[in-house]
Amino acid sequence: MKLVQRGIRALTVSPARHLRTKAKANPMTSTPSASPSPRALPHPAPAWYSRAFPHFPAFSGPFAVGVVDFEWDGAFPASHADLVSPATSALVRIFYPAAVTPADAEARIDWLAAHEGAGYGDFLGLPRFVSRPAFGSIFAHAKVPAIADALPAPAAPAADDHPALPHDLPVAVFSHGLGGCKGTYQYFCGDLASRGAVVLAVEHRDRSACISVERSAAAPPKKHREHVYRRVPVTVPVAEENVQIRRDQVRHRVAEVRKAVAFARRLARGELPPAAHVDAPALAALKGLQGRLDLNRMAMAGHSFGGATAIATLQAQHAERQTTRAAPADADSPAFDFKCGFVMDPWMLPVDPTKPVSVATLISSSETFHWRANMAALSQWIRTSHAASPAGDRTLAFPHVTLRGTAHQNHSDFPLLLPGLLRRVRMAGPADPRVALLRNNALAVEFMHRHGVDVAAPHYSRDLLELDAVAVGGTGSTTPLTGETASVLASTLDMEHPDYIHGWDVYVEKHGIEDPSRPAATAAAPVVPEPPSPGSAARAGAAVAAS
Repeated sequence: MKLVQRGIRALTVSPARHLRTKAKANPMTSTPSASPSPRALPHPAPAWYSRAFPHFPAFSGPFAVGVVDFEWDGAFPASHADLVSPATSALVRIFYPAAVTPADAEARIDWLAAHEGAGYGDFLGLPRFVSRPAFGSIFAHAKVPAIADALPAPAAPAADDHPALPHDLPVAVFSHGLGGCKGTYQYFCGDLASRGAVVLAVEHRDRSACISVERSAAAPPKKHREHVYRRVPVTVPVAEENVQIRRDQVRHRVAEVRKAVAFARRLARGELPPAAHVDAPALAALKGLQGRLDLNRMAMAGHSFGGATAIATLQAQHAERQTTRAAPADADSPAFDFKCGFVMDPWMLPVDPTKPVSVATLISSSETFHWRANMAALSQWIRTSHAASPAGDRTLAFPHVTLRGTAHQNHSDFPLLLPGLLRRVRMAGPADPRVALLRNNALAVEFMHRHGVDVAAPHYSRDLLELDAVAVGGTGSTTPLTGETASVLASTLDMEHPDYIHGWDVYVEKHGIEDPSRPAATAAAPVVPEPPSPGSAARAGAAVAAS
């Protein structure tokens, strides 16, 4: 009963306050007991009575992580042509290397906010007086190892075994999947920040998120607008109007990514756009990031529907580069300048595969997600991009790596929190969920490094060596990590390893598609992927409720 009461209290705070449920321990509101340090804090194990409940593992990098939410008030005019939902503000969650003290371990953020629990409940058809305390109880002990509104870590030289942190930090923009939100992929985003990147996680308001609460400086909390999940029928064959709905949503999402880039450009110039709500600690954190974002080192990433958004964003970038416009007409609607892309299980239904991209893009796939039409559309898009490259050949890199023992949700936080349940409902694979995410993140960091978006601490080798073994397939057997395997920086994209399937051969054999890395036998007709629709984060919420 006490646990349920705690869950109710934890999830009845407002969306504006859920990052600081323990604000008294925040270095911005109290006198720290020790000098702030960029070193990662120990992530304490949960108390004995809470170990049966979901808890979050530590990030793998050497830097402590800070988190701040920023809502750009009035980012969109009332009649913005690309929006499918009447949003006027843009919301991002920012992860960054932070300076913290040991006392800040008590101020770790909650993984789930009140409105997010309500959003999953809405998706399931549960009344909110049931969903809020239920999800609050289940995730009451799930604390992300990141500190709300912590000051950014200053530039520092290498010391002892701790890497140097440069003044200018690379930037990654992340787009969440169908039924997710800005908090669904906090391990992926926070882990990149723990290695020296600034990550902007966009919360989309095209009604593909489980829910998004839009705040306004002029409106009281009870008048805040809710963008709730829109159900789109799944039909076979897919109805043309449903394809158009999804492509309209992607266009909306790309507009929000553009605003995230505009926000990053303002920070880099030492400015801030108008905020719907920002208090003194958040403002201090944001000011600490001003002038430190390196916009010459930017990557675009996303999962599932977010993978489609990442591809569509890079397609828009390619189209812009074909024009003669030297500079954006509007500083708050800038041209894109991503150096590379990283897409996880991209859902190709919303993507036009006949539009190319002009930067290298890595596809990281789970073992069970793709079906024939999805892979055929992915292959066609890569061929289109090869054909549009200046050399007209296959020198533009589109490596494809499949992570063994994984399913669609292994790219998200859910398998970390509920591994047994997610495996039982086949939304996570048999691989250890943290090892799978480390492998995925190692791919991302190495690929970014090769394409000009290098982070301060790219080497995953020591962290992976500390794991005694890696689960292999569904056999229950394990294989020790060898020295060769542990040299992740040099090996993840190049070497054979039991955890990775490189290339397209398995999909060529399984689905009969053409390998886009080889010359095409015949010209392919445009492909529209048919359902199944991707397993969404909201389906993971359904699994929680079913349990």
